[in-house]
Amino acid sequence: MDNYKLNAKEKEVVDILKEIKDPETDMDIVSLGLVYGFTIEGDSIDVWMDFQGNTPQCFFCKTLAWSIIEKISTEVINKLKSKFKSVRVVEATNPKIVYKSST
Repeated sequence: MDNYKLNAKEKEVVDILKEIKDPETDMDIVSLGLVYGFTIEGDSIDVWMDFQGNTPQCFFCKTLAWSIIEKISTEVINKLKSKFKSVRVVEATNPKIVYKSST
């Protein structure tokens, strides 16, 4: 995202996403590399997240990881839904996994 010239709305989205912290590391999700990118179309936004590199292989660990992924995804939706009518968090490595805003 750093190499792309962002417009004002895109900068605002990045700033909002930088407010969201990974509960394990307390680093923001942009600096941590979890945000793969985002697309804005009108009043809708898709935030592409890459959780794959942070998902452990053991079954129990995956369960814990999924709860963290769900927490981060919910926070992304909650922070952005005041700016967009539709917010979706899409798993970049598996686009079938989508978290959506309820509105």
